[in-house]
Amino acid sequence: MNDLNSVLVEGTIIKEGEINKNDRTCIFTVVSNHYIGTKKDKLIVNVLTGSKMVDSGYDKMTKGRGVRIVGRLKNDIDGTVIIESEHIEFRPEFKRKKHDESK
Repeated sequence: MNDLNSVLVEGTIIKEGEINKNDRTCIFTVVSNHYIGTKKDKLIVNVLTGSKMVDSGYDKMTKGRGVRIVGRLKNDIDGTVIIESEHIEFRPEFKRKKHDESK
C-alpha cells in the first residue's frame, strides 16, 4: 500500500525565487495566514519547483504575488520540511489606474 503525501497551500510570496542552475530547480518562500477567532496563525514554508516552472513561470514569482501550490512534503538536505510542487497557480495581478487629475 502506498502512503499519501499531498498538500495544498495558498499564500503570498515573501521571498523571490532562487534558481539552482545545476539541477534547474528554484526555491521560493511563501507565507500562509490563518485566523482562529482573533488569533493569527502564520505558516512560512519554502517551495521547490522543477525545470518547467523555472522556464515558464519564474518571472511571475515576485514578492507579494498570491499563489496556490499543490505538492508533497519533503525533507530538505538540512532536515527542514519543504513543499515539492506539482502544480502552481498564480493569482492575477491587478494594475491600478492612475488618477487623472486633469478631468
